[in-house]
Amino acid sequence: MNWLISLVGHFIDLFRKAYYSYKTKNISALLGGSGRRIEYPYIICGVKNIMADEPMSIGPNSTIYTTRANLVIKSHFIAGPNLTIITGDHRCNVVGRYIDDVKDQEKLPENDQTVPIEQDVWCGANVTILKGVTIGKGSIVAAGSVVTKSCPPYSIIAGVPARVLKKRFCDEEIKEHECLLKSINK
Repeated sequence: MNWLISLVGHFIDLFRKAYYSYKTKNISALLGGSGRRIEYPYIICGVKNIMADEPMSIGPNSTIYTTRANLVIKSHFIAGPNLTIITGDHRCNVVGRYIDDVKDQEKLPENDQTVPIEQDVWCGANVTILKGVTIGKGSIVAAGSVVTKSCPPYSIIAGVPARVLKKRFCDEEIKEHECLLKSINK
Protein backbone atom coordinates (compact mmCIF):
# COMPACT_ATOMS: atom_id res chain seq x y z
CA MET A 1 0.00 0.00 0.00
CA ASN A 2 2.86 2.43 0.77
CA TRP A 3 4.27 1.93 -2.73
CA LEU A 4 0.89 2.92 -4.22
CA ILE A 5 0.73 6.11 -2.17
CA SER A 6 4.32 6.85 -3.15
CA LEU A 7 3.54 6.27 -6.84
CA VAL A 8 0.45 8.52 -6.76
CA GLY A 9 2.48 11.22 -4.98
CA HIS A 10 5.19 10.91 -7.63
CA PHE A 11 2.66 11.38 -10.46
CA ILE A 12 1.06 14.35 -8.73
CA ASP A 13 4.48 15.95 -8.33
CA LEU A 14 5.32 15.36 -12.01
CA PHE A 15 1.98 16.85 -13.08
CA ARG A 16 2.48 19.91 -10.84
CA LYS A 17 5.99 20.54 -12.21
CA ALA A 18 4.79 20.16 -15.82
CA TYR A 19 1.85 22.50 -15.19
CA TYR A 20 4.03 25.19 -13.55
CA SER A 21 6.57 24.85 -16.37
CA TYR A 22 3.77 25.32 -18.92
CA LYS A 23 2.42 28.39 -17.13
CA THR A 24 5.92 29.90 -16.86
CA LYS A 25 6.50 29.38 -20.60
CA ASN A 26 3.04 30.77 -21.30
CA ILE A 27 3.84 34.11 -19.64
CA SER A 28 7.24 34.21 -21.38
CA ALA A 29 5.43 33.98 -24.71
CA LEU A 30 2.98 36.65 -23.57
CA LEU A 31 5.80 39.05 -22.69
CA GLY A 32 7.78 37.94 -25.76
CA GLY A 33 11.02 36.01 -25.77
CA SER A 34 12.27 33.11 -23.75
CA GLY A 35 14.53 35.25 -21.54
CA ARG A 36 11.59 36.81 -19.70
CA ARG A 37 10.30 34.55 -16.99
CA ILE A 38 7.71 34.76 -14.25
CA GLU A 39 7.28 31.57 -12.28
CA TYR A 40 3.76 30.29 -11.76
CA PRO A 41 1.56 31.01 -9.88
CA TYR A 42 1.29 34.73 -10.60
CA ILE A 43 -1.31 37.47 -11.07
CA ILE A 44 -0.79 39.98 -13.87
CA CYS A 45 -3.28 42.69 -14.76
CA GLY A 46 -2.41 44.98 -17.67
CA VAL A 47 0.14 42.96 -19.65
CA LYS A 48 -0.06 45.52 -22.47
CA ASN A 49 1.55 48.08 -20.13
CA ILE A 50 4.57 45.90 -19.31
CA MET A 51 7.82 46.42 -21.20
CA ALA A 52 10.55 44.02 -20.15
CA ASP A 53 14.04 43.46 -21.51
CA GLU A 54 15.73 40.11 -21.16
CA PRO A 55 17.00 38.36 -19.26
CA MET A 56 14.63 38.84 -16.35
CA SER A 57 13.29 36.41 -13.79
CA ILE A 58 10.53 36.84 -11.21
CA GLY A 59 9.77 34.24 -8.54
CA PRO A 60 6.42 32.55 -7.90
CA ASN A 61 3.36 34.08 -6.21
CA SER A 62 4.10 37.51 -7.66
CA THR A 63 1.48 40.14 -8.44
CA ILE A 64 1.79 42.88 -11.04
CA TYR A 65 -0.98 45.46 -11.54
CA THR A 66 -0.37 48.00 -14.27
CA THR A 67 -3.13 50.56 -14.43
CA ARG A 68 -2.90 53.39 -16.96
CA ALA A 69 0.82 53.64 -16.24
CA ASN A 70 3.61 51.38 -17.48
CA LEU A 71 6.01 48.99 -15.83
CA VAL A 72 9.41 49.15 -17.53
CA ILE A 73 11.92 46.45 -16.55
CA LYS A 74 15.44 46.67 -17.96
CA SER A 75 17.69 43.66 -18.50
CA HIS A 76 19.26 41.49 -15.82
CA PHE A 77 16.40 41.92 -13.34
CA ILE A 78 15.81 39.18 -10.78
CA ALA A 79 13.22 38.99 -8.01
CA GLY A 80 12.40 36.44 -5.36
CA PRO A 81 8.92 35.12 -4.65
CA ASN A 82 5.96 37.31 -3.73
CA LEU A 83 7.05 40.43 -5.62
CA THR A 84 4.26 43.02 -5.86
CA ILE A 85 4.37 45.94 -8.28
CA ILE A 86 1.47 48.39 -8.57
CA THR A 87 1.59 51.37 -10.97
CA GLY A 88 -1.52 53.14 -9.69
CA ASP A 89 -4.07 53.59 -6.99
CA HIS A 90 -7.60 54.86 -6.45
CA ARG A 91 -8.70 58.45 -6.50
CA CYS A 92 -9.79 58.93 -2.92
CA ASN A 93 -10.48 62.66 -2.65
CA VAL A 94 -13.97 62.91 -4.16
CA VAL A 95 -16.27 64.27 -1.45
CA GLY A 96 -19.69 62.65 -1.17
CA ARG A 97 -18.86 59.49 -3.14
CA TYR A 98 -17.87 56.02 -2.05
CA ILE A 99 -14.35 55.12 -3.14
CA ASP A 100 -15.57 52.27 -5.35
CA ASP A 101 -18.03 54.63 -7.13
CA VAL A 102 -15.19 56.77 -8.51
CA LYS A 103 -14.55 55.47 -12.03
CA ASP A 104 -11.23 54.90 -13.76
CA GLN A 105 -11.82 57.78 -16.20
CA GLU A 106 -12.14 60.16 -13.22
CA LYS A 107 -8.59 59.47 -12.03
CA LEU A 108 -6.04 62.26 -11.89
CA PRO A 109 -2.60 61.95 -13.56
CA GLU A 110 -0.92 61.51 -10.15
CA ASN A 111 -3.09 58.45 -9.43
CA ASP A 112 -1.17 56.36 -12.01
CA GLN A 113 2.58 56.65 -12.50
CA THR A 114 5.11 54.56 -14.42
CA VAL A 115 7.48 52.29 -12.50
CA PRO A 116 10.92 52.04 -14.17
CA ILE A 117 13.27 49.33 -12.90
CA GLU A 118 16.73 49.93 -14.28
CA GLN A 119 19.27 47.31 -15.38
CA ASP A 120 21.00 44.88 -13.00
CA VAL A 121 18.48 45.04 -10.13
CA TRP A 122 17.76 42.36 -7.53
CA CYS A 123 14.63 42.38 -5.40
CA GLY A 124 14.44 39.90 -2.54
CA ALA A 125 11.36 37.98 -1.43
CA ASN A 126 8.16 39.81 -0.45
CA VAL A 127 9.12 43.18 -1.96
CA THR A 128 6.39 45.71 -2.81
CA ILE A 129 7.08 48.53 -5.29
CA LEU A 130 4.46 51.28 -5.58
CA LYS A 131 3.55 53.78 -8.31
CA GLY A 132 6.05 56.32 -9.57
CA VAL A 133 9.08 54.63 -8.02
CA THR A 134 12.32 54.26 -10.01
CA ILE A 135 14.69 51.54 -8.89
CA GLY A 136 18.15 52.75 -9.88
CA LYS A 137 20.61 50.73 -11.94
CA GLY A 138 22.49 48.04 -10.02
CA SER A 139 20.36 48.38 -6.89
CA ILE A 140 19.37 45.71 -4.38
CA VAL A 141 16.01 45.81 -2.60
CA ALA A 142 16.07 43.77 0.62
CA ALA A 143 13.43 41.14 1.36
CA GLY A 144 10.21 42.47 2.88
CA SER A 145 10.75 46.06 1.75
CA VAL A 146 7.95 48.39 0.70
CA VAL A 147 9.39 50.86 -1.80
CA THR A 148 7.50 54.17 -1.85
CA LYS A 149 10.32 56.46 -3.09
CA SER A 150 12.87 56.20 -5.89
CA CYS A 151 16.42 55.14 -5.14
CA PRO A 152 19.67 56.15 -6.85
CA PRO A 153 21.85 53.72 -8.83
CA TYR A 154 23.78 51.05 -6.90
CA SER A 155 21.75 51.50 -3.72
CA ILE A 156 20.98 48.88 -1.14
CA ILE A 157 17.55 49.70 0.23
CA ALA A 158 15.45 48.08 2.93
CA GLY A 159 12.57 48.67 5.30
CA VAL A 160 8.94 49.67 5.52
CA PRO A 161 9.00 52.18 4.00
CA ALA A 162 12.28 51.38 2.27
CA ARG A 163 15.20 53.74 2.61
CA VAL A 164 18.75 53.73 1.30
CA LEU A 165 21.06 51.91 3.70
CA LYS A 166 24.27 52.23 1.73
CA LYS A 167 25.79 52.10 -1.73
CA ARG A 168 26.51 48.70 -3.23
CA PHE A 169 29.94 49.83 -4.47
CA CYS A 170 32.14 52.88 -3.96
CA ASP A 171 32.47 55.26 -6.95
CA GLU A 172 35.72 53.64 -8.16
CA GLU A 173 34.18 50.17 -7.99
CA ILE A 174 31.12 51.39 -9.95
CA LYS A 175 33.39 52.64 -12.75
CA GLU A 176 35.32 49.36 -12.79
CA HIS A 177 32.09 47.30 -12.63
CA GLU A 178 30.54 49.15 -15.57
CA CYS A 179 33.76 48.98 -17.58
CA LEU A 180 33.97 45.21 -17.06
CA LEU A 181 30.30 44.77 -18.01
CA LYS A 182 30.85 46.75 -21.23
CA SER A 183 33.80 44.53 -22.16
CA ILE A 184 31.67 41.40 -21.60
CA ASN A 185 28.86 42.74 -23.82
CA LYS A 186 31.08 43.58 -26.83
